Amino acid sequence: MKAKSLWNHDAFFDYNDRWMAQDDAYATQRVQNPRPKSEGHSHDAFVDAMWAAYRPSVPEQAGGKDNLKWVWEGETKNGKFVAQP
Repeated sequence: MKAKSLWNHDAFFDYNDRWMAQDDAYATQRVQNPRPKSEGHSHDAFVDAMWAAYRPSVPEQAGGKDNLKWVWEGETKNGKFVAQP
């Protein structure tokens, strides 16, 4: 759909790619904490099949115009978006 920039939330896309990755890029850092069994796939066989069939062919897309992250402000249970360095 080429709508990544419209979502304006690059971290969401990065997270999904990391979650669905078959290889564990962080295996050496996990040491005695193995990758959770729920990672590397969804909870729906159809979604897994569509991901495997179409994700590799998605063209590179521009990211969102804002590069922001959410941070909590003290113990107030409030937060805000700030610039991501």
